[in-house]
Amino acid sequence: MKKALIELIDRLKEDDLKALSYLYLYRAMDVEQVMKYVYLLDTETPAGKRKRTVIRNRLMAESLVTVSVYHNGREAMQITNKGIEVVRHTRDIPNEVFDQDKKVVKRGYYTQADLALNTHLVNHQVHLNQFMLDFETRARAMGLPWNYRDEKFLSSYVNIRPDGMVTLLDHDLFIETDMATESKAQLIEKWAHYRAFLNTDEFRLKSRKIVVLFVTDNIISKAKIRNRVELVKQTIVDTFLDEIKPDFEIVVKPRDAMLDYVFASLIPSILNQNRRENQFLQYLQKRGFTLSYGYHLNQHLLGDFYQYYVRKLDEDGKIVSRQGTPQEYFVDFYLNEELSVLHRIEYFKRNDRLYRDKFGRGINLIIVTDDVEQLYKDLDKLGPRALGQQGIFVVDLNTMSSRNEVYQNLLQLSQQGEVFRTVSSDHSRREYLYTMGQKEMREKAGRVTRLGKKK
Repeated sequence: MKKALIELIDRLKEDDLKALSYLYLYRAMDVEQVMKYVYLLDTETPAGKRKRTVIRNRLMAESLVTVSVYHNGREAMQITNKGIEVVRHTRDIPNEVFDQDKKVVKRGYYTQADLALNTHLVNHQVHLNQFMLDFETRARAMGLPWNYRDEKFLSSYVNIRPDGMVTLLDHDLFIETDMATESKAQLIEKWAHYRAFLNTDEFRLKSRKIVVLFVTDNIISKAKIRNRVELVKQTIVDTFLDEIKPDFEIVVKPRDAMLDYVFASLIPSILNQNRRENQFLQYLQKRGFTLSYGYHLNQHLLGDFYQYYVRKLDEDGKIVSRQGTPQEYFVDFYLNEELSVLHRIEYFKRNDRLYRDKFGRGINLIIVTDDVEQLYKDLDKLGPRALGQQGIFVVDLNTMSSRNEVYQNLLQLSQQGEVFRTVSSDHSRREYLYTMGQKEMREKAGRVTRLGKKK
């Protein structure tokens, strides 16, 4: 190591070294991001503003970073070759590495030219990085091991290039940062790239589940955020839903809601610690149902499978029937608008037929949700392929009663947004409750109709 570099490193503070490491990993950061997440400064106070200026000037005076103006006059930092030299020697980045695929020795680090971003790309990168900075804060609080790669560093996948990827437990989380600038045609083109990827050997031979986190950003209005989410989901339903596989998921949410999904739902589900899911599964067990993971039936459903397969067994291990209806169901949870669940709902008619061909009897599907209205809106995107389809039932976690038999908690949704409750154990009779969009439930005692009719 050169003497000048040793002296430079000695002059720098630990937070300076951390800031350079962040800039190497994240490529471009808003100056305020650097100050908040690395130096822990409140730049709204006079003291914080003074320290901000001192730090900014120190890093620039040492030629460790460049500062450029981007969106709406904001300032962004990027690392220089000199800054990269500091990172290499303080963070043990190798000078050379051996490329196993090409059998050659190549440079083990990126240069300033490799990492540099044009000004018009900086705003997108800053938004991507904001998601990751918030992700890091939450992950460290949970003590979870994880690894992040910006698209520039991503070598795990060749046929697809998400904006970034987090390796977490046995999942790869693809991060797609949406600035609400892509048109419908551009979104459809994106899903065409994903369709091609799902049909490669690279995807078929992978060992980890992929979850695409499509993060809608750069919008303030809540109504516009919701409209953007719905537009993105509609393009997936129209052009890509048929291709979604059990080991591939897409979730579309704004940034804060996506972080809540990852840490309050996805990670607990991976660890079998999702409270809402477990409460419902425990309810099924108390009602005498035996639970199994659904994947063991995938060979009978052309590769599809539902999250759980549940059935009630008698003392001889045979499935109990009530009024000629076997007490068995597929169960899926729709708690975060997961697109793979919509796929399995769309293909339920086919899967029921395959199940019937194999086992000589049909089966019903239970979708467990905590937002029936949102589920209805998403099923409405599928139209008659889902709404009003025989054998598909909904459980509303907000209104179900653990004192009821399972069939008494089963709802059905019509294409017109009507909600019915099942009132017979063979599912043949149901009771009208209310219509979507109405504030009051118009439940009336004795209002019982045959399936498919409403008086």
